[in-house]
Amino acid sequence: MAKTPQTAIERKAKDSLVVNGSKVIRRARPSREFLESTKWKRIRNMLLFILGLELFLFSLNFRTANNAFAPGMTWENLKAMFSIPFLSLFDSSFDADALRESLPTYAETVARFKLSLISFLSGVIICVGGTMFQTIFKNPIASPNMLGVSTGVSFGNVFFILFFGLQAGSHLTMRYVFCYSAAAVLVLVAFLAGKVAGKRMSGFSVEGTIIAGMMISQLGGVFLQYYQIRLQEDETGLLELYQMLVGGDILYQDTVSMIVFLTCCTLTLVPMILIRFRFNAVAFDDMEMRAMGVNNARLRMVGLILGSLMATVALIHCGDVGFLCMVIPFMMRERLQTEFGEVAYLAGMVGGIISLAVRVIISMINAIGFAVPAGVITTLVLLPLFIITIVRRGSVFA
Repeated sequence: MAKTPQTAIERKAKDSLVVNGSKVIRRARPSREFLESTKWKRIRNMLLFILGLELFLFSLNFRTANNAFAPGMTWENLKAMFSIPFLSLFDSSFDADALRESLPTYAETVARFKLSLISFLSGVIICVGGTMFQTIFKNPIASPNMLGVSTGVSFGNVFFILFFGLQAGSHLTMRYVFCYSAAAVLVLVAFLAGKVAGKRMSGFSVEGTIIAGMMISQLGGVFLQYYQIRLQEDETGLLELYQMLVGGDILYQDTVSMIVFLTCCTLTLVPMILIRFRFNAVAFDDMEMRAMGVNNARLRMVGLILGSLMATVALIHCGDVGFLCMVIPFMMRERLQTEFGEVAYLAGMVGGIISLAVRVIISMINAIGFAVPAGVITTLVLLPLFIITIVRRGSVFA
């Protein structure tokens, strides 16, 4: 017997159940049109921003000494932290030292504010950089580390320790010179290899750049392993210092470090925001874009430079953050499959939230007497999510 089509009233009645005399209405899932609408995107972005802000405030209220949660004291400290510069500037009789001494947890709140800011912004920029690299290489598992960025930062730490030894802690500014210079040199070598490999094609060879970056990373890894083996014979503590610098166990919060960090974050994020809509053209064929008057090669080069610098800044100032820059952009693109600007924003916010949450977890672990690198916690958090995404997708490259 042929089934007759259901009317709207019949479908509504079918979606309703009567349980113990009470009517329970099944909720319909949001339509695809609503999920793709501008209204939902604004709601989603606002909710994500609120979540990040709440986690940021929670990290400020957390007290390492006894795992206490003291929002009242934190609020007083934050008011003093932001009011002291203005009062000192406009009121000559204002005693800033007396105000700081009257707040017993002022120093810890300021330190946690800087730590939370570094952690959040590092997660943001490294995930945005990963989104740019996945777009440029058209590869869902691409990351800025492919060009030897992490190897360059590690080399910078090695040269820094070899040059200053145990006195390295008193020469923080020079560490930035060594690390940024070493990372820039290795990335430049990878770029030049891509340019040389692309001469026959009158352009820039992405494959040549990737191969050069992989070779640099492998050769550099051999040297770094040999260096760590040699340091094991040294009983002065240089190996521990190197591991703490690479792992992000030491986050410098002095004025110079904060200025360098915030300046580099601004120099990378502002250009990305300005070109976010045009950057969608990188995902299309070069010949088609050239016919439309869009220079894909120039956009691709800008994206490689910005993405590499983002990863360099995060690795230098926040240490090894695991494969955050690869997994989060991959998951956001798989979930949304939309334009670059939206994926970059969501990947950056989610990456910042995860990076900040990892620092809160590390603070709790340190409070009970254990020490765990940030990269280990990040990997333990992200690996199950990555596996679930791969299973749902069926294939990484599908």
